[in-house]
Amino acid sequence: MRMMGIREVWSDNLVEELDTIMEIIDRYPYVSVDTEFPGVVIRPITSFSGDSPIPYRYQIVRSNVDFLQLIQVAFSFCDENNNKPDGVHTWQFNLKFDINSDFFSQDSIDMLIGAGIDFGKLATRGIDSQTLAEQLIVSGLVLNPDVQWLAFHAGFDFAYLLRMLSGHPLPKTHAAFVELLSIFFPNIYDVKQLMRSCESLHGGLGGLADALQLTRIGPEHQAGSDALLTADAFFAIRSKYFDNVVDPDKFKGAIYGLT
Repeated sequence: MRMMGIREVWSDNLVEELDTIMEIIDRYPYVSVDTEFPGVVIRPITSFSGDSPIPYRYQIVRSNVDFLQLIQVAFSFCDENNNKPDGVHTWQFNLKFDINSDFFSQDSIDMLIGAGIDFGKLATRGIDSQTLAEQLIVSGLVLNPDVQWLAFHAGFDFAYLLRMLSGHPLPKTHAAFVELLSIFFPNIYDVKQLMRSCESLHGGLGGLADALQLTRIGPEHQAGSDALLTADAFFAIRSKYFDNVVDPDKFKGAIYGLT
């Protein structure tokens, strides 16, 4: 399948590719993110109490993110009108993951293998997560008030990134998580959250892309392809349903299922 515009990043070309990203951030400050991770293997025994299920949902995310290892993360760059850099516009970072020692859900690993993810290569050429965290912080991509983050149903995506970037387990409470998230990622727009205001739109990213008549580049369930498609979906929805203006007071920082 075509991977046009999507660059694979491994431990041996990490610094080189991040240097390129540093050169384009100012011109292309809209960054769509997606991750691939080894499923959900833990569900807290205690059910939620009170009026909102959000704290309980957060505990599911927290328990799994603190226990499991990230497999892929991708960043896709564009400007405020979805113009993309010439050539490469999406970087797919492949992290070190060993199916012989790391925990996972078998169904999730089978899906990712079916999507073309090479777990043998991840074990030998994958990027150390601490090294990636340090490089991302130095790059200026995170902790940057000028970057607009786009994602789809993004609770797990940002939770994995926060744990990696902070170097610590996730905060124990949902409120502390939201506060930390706003520091590392000040401007987040979750496309799944936008869909709640669009009566005719529902379902997952693939179904949304079909409804908006968008063309996918690269295989589904690889982070680079999903990040790129998420950006295209955001701008298509913004144009068709929001008259090209998404209200930050209503949508900024609102993550589907966790806010």
